[in-house]
Amino acid sequence: MKKLIKLFSLFTLAGLLFIGCQSAEDLTSPVGDLERRGSISWGTPPLAVNANAGEITQIDLVAGQNQVVGYLEVEVSGTDLLITYHTTGGWYITETHLQVVAQPNQFTVNPAGNPKIGNFPYGDENLNTNEISYTVPIPGNLTDGMVYIGAHAVVCTEGTGSGTSASICPTIPQSDVLTYFDNENPNYYFNLQFTGIGSLPGWCIDPSRGIFASQTPINMNFVCSYNLGDLSCIVDKSHNISAANWLINNRGSYNKDQITATFWSLLSNYDWQSELPPGYGLGWEAIAAEALLNGANFVPECGQKVLIFAYDQDGIGSNPCDKITKQVIAFEREVPCEQVCETAWAFNYPADGTSKLFPGHVWFRYFGYKAL
Repeated sequence: MKKLIKLFSLFTLAGLLFIGCQSAEDLTSPVGDLERRGSISWGTPPLAVNANAGEITQIDLVAGQNQVVGYLEVEVSGTDLLITYHTTGGWYITETHLQVVAQPNQFTVNPAGNPKIGNFPYGDENLNTNEISYTVPIPGNLTDGMVYIGAHAVVCTEGTGSGTSASICPTIPQSDVLTYFDNENPNYYFNLQFTGIGSLPGWCIDPSRGIFASQTPINMNFVCSYNLGDLSCIVDKSHNISAANWLINNRGSYNKDQITATFWSLLSNYDWQSELPPGYGLGWEAIAAEALLNGANFVPECGQKVLIFAYDQDGIGSNPCDKITKQVIAFEREVPCEQVCETAWAFNYPADGTSKLFPGHVWFRYFGYKAL
């Protein structure tokens, strides 16, 4: 009898140990899932997004809670729903997760009521597309012909991230040696030749400071025009930096003399007009006014140009803000592009009675569609 009691105790202990090593999810049967979902408060179901049963209907695809990046198209095809994701405006789809149910409490959710998108029955990963379609059977036992659709996606675009100076400014070396320059370029003020970053065109931005061929090589420090910080003193009018950057991105048919004169007007306090032939850069006044009007808050985007300033490392000594006779020059670099991705859900935006939040405490939504 004692042996039987001991054996029973061992079996009981083993069972407890086996259970103790499993998660709550491991222990949940399909019936348990349904019971747990049934205990979540779903509230009143959403209204239908469509007026006529089965008609082709487009629903906004909303990223990051408030940005419409495309749309979801839903229609009835026989006994199925044809559901197509579309993105617009440079956004593309990298993942999809889709579920269609007859009652909201049939969505696959976790104990908090948030959708378990990895368990949605339809979807793909590792995509790079602007459009993808799914054929989903219309569920049985509908109420008033209604189905409820949870349509999730991960959407991405090429952008400049946060829009901070760190994302606008490209990676550049701290300094380089200017070995040669001339002013023979038909479209720019200078041809510049650096030891490290190579050959590129550039601009003179202050006529009060000269560069002479006999001075080369010159050690130059580099700084992005949107990240000047304590170096804002290297140009007289740093408050016009955005206008100057607008100018290089909206140059149009302006010639190099017009651009140069406009740069001098925007960035320098020097009275250059009295020292140059009359008519130099003819029309620069209107160009400068346009740049100040349209470029007051300009921030270049992915693929546009940003000005990089190069200033004489040797001539300024230990204080970059000391006025010197050595030139501060500028050249252009492309704003780097990076992949920016967001979670997206399909619902009419701004949200109305055709969609509802999942019961969890996040912004994820599902919507109603009258199929039959």
